[in-house]
Amino acid sequence: MAQVKTVARKYAKGLYEACAPEELLQVRDALSALAKIVADHPSVLAAIKNPAISEADKTAVLLAILEKQSPAAKLVPNLMRVLVENKRAAAIAEVASSFEEIVARHFKMSQIHISSARPMESEERSGYENQLRQQLGAQTEVSFSVDPELLGGMQVKAGDTLIDGSVRTSLQQLRTALLG
Repeated sequence: MAQVKTVARKYAKGLYEACAPEELLQVRDALSALAKIVADHPSVLAAIKNPAISEADKTAVLLAILEKQSPAAKLVPNLMRVLVENKRAAAIAEVASSFEEIVARHFKMSQIHISSARPMESEERSGYENQLRQQLGAQTEVSFSVDPELLGGMQVKAGDTLIDGSVRTSLQQLRTALLG
């Protein structure tokens, strides 16, 4: 897994260097949308990984998805061709994630991800977003997800920092202390 991330960072850095500054956000959004579609549709990922499917067909599938999602982003189709050619197309999610990090650093943005055990109401989300933006600055992007395995509470991830206020972790710590 570490090797995939290392390779993904290289592709993301190359894409960043090829982008004009005014294209960065558009390219980031197009690449993220494609990565999400591939992750949400296992059949697409299976096709990308399947050695029996030709490079041309894999590229055609990815380009068709891109055309529907983000027809304006010109560099992403070229990246897809290179990834397929080099048999790295299955690393789209990692490349997208690495590119998001690079773009965030470029614009001096903070990216925060909040995982909660249950879906949050829009008022709750807004409250967390506003509080984080006040503390960290206006260039803070906040994303949310639901992870029922947390049992309760939430986890907040900012870069490499994880603040874990989940019930699951509290129970694990209690178990460790009791069995210690």
